[in-house]
Amino acid sequence: MLCLPFLRGVSIGCVSAYLYNEMGSRGLLANLILLWIPEVLRALLLIFFVSIALDTSVSLFRLNFLARSPSPDIGIKRCLHSFVLISFGMLLVSMLEGVLAAVFAPVLLGLSA
Repeated sequence: MLCLPFLRGVSIGCVSAYLYNEMGSRGLLANLILLWIPEVLRALLLIFFVSIALDTSVSLFRLNFLARSPSPDIGIKRCLHSFVLISFGMLLVSMLEGVLAAVFAPVLLGLSA
């Protein structure tokens, strides 16, 4: 499970190093616009979802093993609602990443369309 974020980080690091090595400060600007803006948004959404999922897991644990939670439906509904919203947010971030790549990659990287 931790392998995917690790490999994603390694690949972004390799692309960042390549852009800086080949293009200097222009490569850093391309790196900021094309890679880091969508990745920061994606990481924030994932952190938010993980915190909600952890709260839901703790409430389910309390319900099942400690019998201390009066209403288990609220935590699960909140988690599912958040999952749908965050999935939609991830879709929007992916679309933003595609738009940024389509608009700025030819300009910043000198690619011909």
